[in-house]
Amino acid sequence: MPLETGFVIPISVLLIPLGIFLLFYIFYSTFNIYHLLRFGVYNFSLYVIATVFALGSIFLIGLSLFFLLKFDWNAPISFNDFVGTDTELIGL
Repeated sequence: MPLETGFVIPISVLLIPLGIFLLFYIFYSTFNIYHLLRFGVYNFSLYVIATVFALGSIFLIGLSLFFLLKFDWNAPISFNDFVGTDTELIGL
């Protein structure tokens, strides 16, 4: 009798929460930079801080995307690896 394969999903499903987080981060950062430039104290340090924040964010997002490109996102995740199979649960 063949064993059931169980519940299998591709790893690419994990990119959905990452994408939602990145969209929220971009929206929140844009909102903060706009208000910093619009209502902040006008001097040179304001523009330096905004530029460093923007460049740092771009660098960190690019670095994380660079490391994520190395993974095979079509590889499956089997939940049997985490919880075991039915035969293991009943002791066969």
